[in-house]
Amino acid sequence: MHLIDQILCRHPDPNEVTDTQTILADNVYHYYMVDNPKDKWSVTDFPNLAPPFENFFVEGAMPSMINNNGNLIPRPAHLRGVRTGVHFVAMEFESPEQIEYTRHYFKQIGYQKALPIESAKWCLRLTPYAGDGKTISHAPGHVCLFIDDQGAVIPLDPPANESYTMYILDPKYNHLSETDAQKLLHDMNESSPMMIYPALLTISFMHCKNVYMERQRPPAALSKKHERRHGKPLCTWRTLTIEPMKKILRTEGKSESVGLPRSLHICHGHFKDYTKGKGLFGKHHGNYWWPWRVQGDPETGVSGKDYKVIAPITTKAK
Repeated sequence: MHLIDQILCRHPDPNEVTDTQTILADNVYHYYMVDNPKDKWSVTDFPNLAPPFENFFVEGAMPSMINNNGNLIPRPAHLRGVRTGVHFVAMEFESPEQIEYTRHYFKQIGYQKALPIESAKWCLRLTPYAGDGKTISHAPGHVCLFIDDQGAVIPLDPPANESYTMYILDPKYNHLSETDAQKLLHDMNESSPMMIYPALLTISFMHCKNVYMERQRPPAALSKKHERRHGKPLCTWRTLTIEPMKKILRTEGKSESVGLPRSLHICHGHFKDYTKGKGLFGKHHGNYWWPWRVQGDPETGVSGKDYKVIAPITTKAK
């Protein structure tokens, strides 16, 4: 069973993850953990984190092996068969007033540092989950990222630019002492990257012109059986086809020699604003992601056109 279905059946508050767009990214998780030898990542290694949806869930299986600087090492037995996922909620900033309100909100819940987010276009709230088919666990809070209009994560401590993530505890932990709360935040900081980085790589891949997304549906009979037992049908989901992109990263991006994060930037593009005037092609209005043209072997599936529109960003702030 997919993790999103486990959560909707067993989570104490399944409303937190209802009405999400689900992306099943087992192939991306495998690529991140097994095919790629890089051991240490930073959130800045992902070139485009503009949210593809307002409310979405990315999940994948934890591979039985992990690539540690070129050496495949078996995972501990208790982690085999575990699926991890991240629930994303995106809020789009449409005015300076919304940014000021966000600063005030985070100050009210205990974040006392200044937030240099004037250039932010989105605030992403991430909640990591894990499940083994029997039990489900989730982080004791949320990870927050601020994203600019080009999809880049915004540093929270300029000019040092060493901090990009904000960790916020769930209100149910407000009774903890300051020492215990800080320990919980530290543990969350240590464990979260392993769970959220494959999901961030999935988002970056979704902005590449030669990565394709397909909607999938569970077998009707299986979904009806699940609904009779749990009161909910199985979720539909999307999958990504990344083989053409992997070949581009390996050949033109030289990922095997320069590393995956650096080679990822070959597909880093920019947004074009068609919210005003006649719009895109004279009829479509919104902000559209415009990938760079990637030259290469036609077998990789790269389009010969100068552009390909991937997804309009239509999220609205609540």
